[in-house]
Amino acid sequence: MFRTSIPLMFYLVYFAFHAPAVQANSNRVKVLLNICDVALQNADSGTIKNIATQLNTLERPDDPLLKKKYDNCLTTAFGTRPEIENLDDILNQINQASEALEKNCKKLLKASPETAVTHTVCKEILIK
Repeated sequence: MFRTSIPLMFYLVYFAFHAPAVQANSNRVKVLLNICDVALQNADSGTIKNIATQLNTLERPDDPLLKKKYDNCLTTAFGTRPEIENLDDILNQINQASEALEKNCKKLLKASPETAVTHTVCKEILIK
């Protein structure tokens, strides 16, 4: 019984201290979004950039209305931001490109061994 109560106590203490921090962060985002809304209405570009810089360091809210305000503030301050691509897609593209490069270097090796060995990219691939 004592062994199971120690981890339970740890989690309770952790959440007791962590929950207020999460709530404070959420409240800070809401306050910053309200300030940005007022700045947008008044076309106060200095305040918009200041608030957007602060928002950029915080997590994007889950609430759809707050997300829209968050994105609007950052877009107004910094312009359109490129969409963040899926990391798995990027890694797959890199792997496919690597495989194609290796395949082409092997073709070059068959066609012209001297060129393949002196080509900087193929040299690295063929030596490994």
